[in-house]
Amino acid sequence: MTERQIQRAIIDAVHLTPQTWAVHVPNALPRARGASDAAMKAIQSALTRDGRAPGFPDLVVLWRGGCAFLEVKTVKGRTSDNQDDWADRLVSMGHNYALVRSVSDALAALKAFGAPVRTLS
Repeated sequence: MTERQIQRAIIDAVHLTPQTWAVHVPNALPRARGASDAAMKAIQSALTRDGRAPGFPDLVVLWRGGCAFLEVKTVKGRTSDNQDDWADRLVSMGHNYALVRSVSDALAALKAFGAPVRTLS
């Protein structure tokens, strides 16, 4: 599965539980067909001024009284330095953070954080 497919499957699984939401935080911008390097740089710069934070986790999961930040990777995927910095920052602030590579990983982490999710059987 691709990272996007894993992420979408996690969102679908989380949304099976009432009062639990998963929100995607888009920080990567796909290259527009035919866009020049200068145009892409201008768009990236504008998004950064608007609050884009490179490396911020892919998903924020919210439930009554809690939240968690999930970085989604494939089995072979590696985190970037920016992603590692965000992980350290969030954990040092006392937030729930997990690097997940599957729906099962995500649901297990969320359950450990106290989220009212159903694990896969």
